[in-house]
Amino acid sequence: MRSPTWGETIEPRPISGKRSSEKCERMKTCPQCDTSYPNSFAACPIHGCRLELLDDAPPDAREGKRKKPSPTRKEIDAKEDTRRSRAVWLSVVSAVVLVLLLAFGAIHLLTPSAQPSRANDQAAGAMPARNGAVDSGTVVAFSPDRRRLVSGSLDSDVKLWNLDNGEVLRTFQGQTGWIESLAFSPDGRTVASGTVTGAVKLWNVVSGELKRTLQDNSGKVNFVAFSPDGHTLASAFCFADSAGTASSANSSGTSSGTIELWDLTSGQMVRTVQEHAPCAVSLAFSPDGRTLAAGNADDTIKLWDIASGGLTKTLRGHAASVTALAFSPVSHAGHVLASGSSDRTIKIWNLADGAEIRSLQGHTGAVIAIIFNSNGHILASVSRDKTAKLWNVMNGSLLRTLDDPTGPILSVAFNRDGLALVSGADDRTIRVWDLTRIED
Repeated sequence: MRSPTWGETIEPRPISGKRSSEKCERMKTCPQCDTSYPNSFAACPIHGCRLELLDDAPPDAREGKRKKPSPTRKEIDAKEDTRRSRAVWLSVVSAVVLVLLLAFGAIHLLTPSAQPSRANDQAAGAMPARNGAVDSGTVVAFSPDRRRLVSGSLDSDVKLWNLDNGEVLRTFQGQTGWIESLAFSPDGRTVASGTVTGAVKLWNVVSGELKRTLQDNSGKVNFVAFSPDGHTLASAFCFADSAGTASSANSSGTSSGTIELWDLTSGQMVRTVQEHAPCAVSLAFSPDGRTLAAGNADDTIKLWDIASGGLTKTLRGHAASVTALAFSPVSHAGHVLASGSSDRTIKIWNLADGAEIRSLQGHTGAVIAIIFNSNGHILASVSRDKTAKLWNVMNGSLLRTLDDPTGPILSVAFNRDGLALVSGADDRTIRVWDLTRIED
């Protein structure tokens, strides 16, 4: 190679043998693993992602900041174990909660249910309950179809309730004095009410209007009862004693009252079957309507012939006032009668000869109300001892005791199909008891 002479221009040659106009090959980088590849590579052979020119990469990639590497198999397994442990823990907690809820539900189902909610304010939908033949307070009567209930109280209000939802259907206005007794007519269209002031009133259930006032008397009305055909109403009056107060006993210790029969078509009294005799505190018509049974304050039961008004029989056996009466619905001509008393017993009578068939004992408080089921095989009784009892009428055995710790149970009726017992308690609630497990 010759040496250049002074002033001669020599063209430079590329070191690599390439011409200086050719640029050096640019490098690309993988955005995931930050590995550099020649410009000829379009994608990362490892991850398959598109390569970026190093100069076009984000600043963090140009500064050499690498992204997190893919997790190892060990790390993946550790995360999976954690997820599984958490799922197992949640399953255990869910199972415990479910068991507690089921246990609570089972306890609730084993407890007798109340159709309406409990409340002290009648306007709020409470259905107060007490039978009408024993001291003053709230009284009730069930409709024949057991779908409605009528109640009366010390404030003279008479209300009609829907047993399905606990709502007040209407209020019968115009009553004076607190309510002593209530009764539905057999067709469910009329309600009779008796008060401490001696008023007997008939109410139209559909309209709520007063149909007729039968009598205003100086004595109180202990009990009212419709005949099976709905044409006659019996009312038991108790006269005022020497002190001027209506009660079931006068100063000499004997009671004084009358039982009157009313023709509901004419509104006239047709007969007095018991006059100036012991006060009657309970009444019941026989299924054929020919006989009226009266439970009296002198511990006796008197049977009266409706047609003649004559006394046919007197039953003795109780040791205190006879507070409840019920005829068997299937007995021949009403020959079987049940009676409950303040002496805490229930007696079954054969009216053909007046003999006591059996005595049912088990209540520890006064028996307030009794009722037969539709086939006459089961008798339900309620008492001030806070229980309702179901008895086998055929052999006198106790089938079941239903406890209500909130207060005395003071009214009772079987529901429409006979599979439940509806009771009214002194705590102002109505309860429905399941009887499907009871056999005759």
